[in-house]
Amino acid sequence: MSRYAIVLGDQGIGKSVVRLNSVAHDVLEIAGYFYRNNWEISGTVLLDFGANEIANLWECFFEKMKTANDADIVIYYSGHGTVEDGVWRPRVTGDNSSEHLDIVGKSIELSKRSNVKSVSIVIDSCFSAEVDDYGIEAHWEEGDPPIDVLAASRKSAYGTEGFACSEFTERFLHKVKTWDAEPLTWEGLRDQINASDKVGCELFCFPYGESQRKIPFEPERDK
Repeated sequence: MSRYAIVLGDQGIGKSVVRLNSVAHDVLEIAGYFYRNNWEISGTVLLDFGANEIANLWECFFEKMKTANDADIVIYYSGHGTVEDGVWRPRVTGDNSSEHLDIVGKSIELSKRSNVKSVSIVIDSCFSAEVDDYGIEAHWEEGDPPIDVLAASRKSAYGTEGFACSEFTERFLHKVKTWDAEPLTWEGLRDQINASDKVGCELFCFPYGESQRKIPFEPERDK
């Protein structure tokens, strides 16, 4: 088994949007956790990026996955998000084509490779709880490999429906790092995160009703 993660973050610097000061911290925490647990990491903290940068990162990641063996893959994004043309995607400037920015569609495409064991997506962005209606169902078909998406819900510490909560990634990492000897399922992780009164998340699992899959982490190695 091999384990891979692509970690992307956008603070919104230089754009006509709110600067997200927590993104750099979140991305470094996530990437650091994966690194300490011997995952192969791709991606970066992107301060002011466009669709071409995302496309290049994806293409490099896809190339790496061609030589992966029985791979567990996690895709993480923190930053601004939007829903346009029926697709949830990062909110960036420049060439905003869905082909380049459709993280969910690209992830499902990746999951269909014969050498990939599982794909899981973690999204901390505005409107990420809409990814079920705007992303997954547009791409996933009956018979495709399982895919899980854990997304920050609109139950926000800011009290505003559009904003993702900066506490989501922190609570996600805390729960993954501190589970008991029995590994959590994605469904169990969702329920524990939702125990907070400040931050919540939504879990979308395809096929429906198969959310008891174990999370592909090994936190006991995180010393």
